[in-house]
Amino acid sequence: MGASLQSILAALIVAGSTGYAGWVLMPAAWRAAVNRKLGRTPAPASACSGCGGGCAPPPAAGAAPRTAVITVHRRPKAG
Repeated sequence: MGASLQSILAALIVAGSTGYAGWVLMPAAWRAAVNRKLGRTPAPASACSGCGGGCAPPPAAGAAPRTAVITVHRRPKAG
């Protein structure tokens, strides 16, 4: 009985992983079409979705640009 339960669980995990990988790797237009067929509505887009730059507020007008000074210290040559 234990071996058959293990086989069933393994098959379910493999099927779920295959479905997830197929969904993630599917082109966005195909996913949208499947969602429409299933009657799902897309989630509302937030102000930060898709920009890739995070949700930091834009700098104030006239503010000095943020800079960082990087100092490189070279090691002395051995020998």
